[in-house]
Amino acid sequence: MASSSLRSDPQNWLIGKPISLLSTARLPRMLDVLQLLQFHHLTEGRTLPESYKMTCDAAICIWMRARIPTQRVDSCVRKLSKLHQNYLALKVHRTRKRESDRMKEDMFKGDLQELFDIATKDVMTEIQNEEDREFLRMQREDTFSCSMTGVDVKTASKESRKRQREEKERKVKMRYEERMTKGFNETEGELSSLTSNSESEEDEEYQPTQTQPCTPTTSTSTDSTPGASSSKKKVKNIFQSPEVVGALDRSTTCNPSPSQ
Repeated sequence: MASSSLRSDPQNWLIGKPISLLSTARLPRMLDVLQLLQFHHLTEGRTLPESYKMTCDAAICIWMRARIPTQRVDSCVRKLSKLHQNYLALKVHRTRKRESDRMKEDMFKGDLQELFDIATKDVMTEIQNEEDREFLRMQREDTFSCSMTGVDVKTASKESRKRQREEKERKVKMRYEERMTKGFNETEGELSSLTSNSESEEDEEYQPTQTQPCTPTTSTSTDSTPGASSSKKKVKNIFQSPEVVGALDRSTTCNPSPSQ
């Protein structure tokens, strides 16, 4: 009678009572995901595929909160399905009295305390924060060795300061761009005003050249040449020369006029 009761009641064998939510204080163990799976499948009456999917979604959500890269959902579902099938296989033979069955049960119970590890293959190189890497190492050794609460508080503080710094930088950048835009518009307006004033002044100063009628000139070629008057050579008066005057006097003396 007792064996029949244990066989029909999945809540009382190895994994305990189902749970409706995973703890957010640490990463989920294998025991935690099995208990949540039992809740979706047996308590809520969902199908196994649907229960696998909902359980994996909840587990991945906890890992994402810890900022640890995880495998895809389908990989997580395969891992959970294998764990569940092992549990069902042990459950079928739970009434056996063989020592080998008891050893398998003890080993499985020990495994249930291990981390339900769904991290990516290169997770340690993908994690940027050293504190997150250390947190994962400790969780893999012992899920109760540390809590996500302290990590979340530190990280939340860092992220808050980062957001404040980014917001401050964004506002400074906006003010700078506004000043640059305003200065450019003012400079452009001043240049436009100066250009307009300059064009107006040029329009006022401009006077059209009046065309003079062409009239023929009677001046000689020497007069038409610039500086011709200054370049003319003065005609030399030869009668002012003493030699010429003397020669004329002698000529007059030697040749008296006919009247004499």
